[in-house]
Amino acid sequence: MIKIDDKYFAEYGGGTGYEKQRENPTFDKRLKELTFLGYKKGKLLDAGCAFGFFLAKAEKAGFQTFGVDISQFAINKARKNCEAKLFQLDISKEKLPFQSNFFDVVTMFDTLEHLENYSFSLKEVWRVLKKGGVLHIHTPVGERWTQDPTHINYFPAKILKLILEGNKFKILRIGEEGGRFQNLFGVLRLIIKRNTLFNFVPKNTGSFVSCYAKKV
Repeated sequence: MIKIDDKYFAEYGGGTGYEKQRENPTFDKRLKELTFLGYKKGKLLDAGCAFGFFLAKAEKAGFQTFGVDISQFAINKARKNCEAKLFQLDISKEKLPFQSNFFDVVTMFDTLEHLENYSFSLKEVWRVLKKGGVLHIHTPVGERWTQDPTHINYFPAKILKLILEGNKFKILRIGEEGGRFQNLFGVLRLIIKRNTLFNFVPKNTGSFVSCYAKKV
């Protein structure tokens, strides 16, 4: 596995650099989607928190925040960007340093595809979530998946659904986002539903799979 250090984050996204994620508008969209699903406060863990940009947004929204990342470089950066309690560890093989039934929300953005033992990680996420708590996964598919040599797992929506259900999660929302139809479907949703939440596009046309799943 390629070392997740300053060089990796400098080259993130095909050389664009991870710092450009600081004001990523999808962070606000994800928080609005969590609110729509009934999760607007409580304890939130970002697993694979990188520089803490999403955690900073979640704090402003009212969540009590926590973050873990495999990269000490990322954790050091995150400490400057958010107020979350942060831990450096490999969630693919190390237990999360939290008691069971602790979190209301766990997020995993562009993380699951990197993990050597994703099954272990999902079992740990299930353990630390409260009953009824929600896991939000965002993972690349298609051409977007090929852009990062540290991607070792591929999760199209159908497969991710089966894996999560096999780990005692109930799917709340799942679909593909991004790609060439994103703007079109966003405009249609804005006209019909007055918002662009859960802006899913037709199968095999998106750049990411977005999934919300509840612990049951």
